[in-house]
Amino acid sequence: MESSVHLLKAIKQHYRCGRLAALFLYKFRLHIMFLHWDRFISWIYSILCGSFLDACHVARWPKI
Repeated sequence: MESSVHLLKAIKQHYRCGRLAALFLYKFRLHIMFLHWDRFISWIYSILCGSFLDACHVARWPKI
């Protein structure tokens, strides 16, 4: 869980969509960690490489 906290802080500090991404991570972290770890990795990779909407598409969450 420590690494999740550091990940949240990194996203908040370095990306404009950080607060929204952090909210998704907070609300869905248990669901993601236990059921969709591979999707979670793809989602983080998409955020690091591009847009948040692409990340939402990878995660199959509704676009905002």
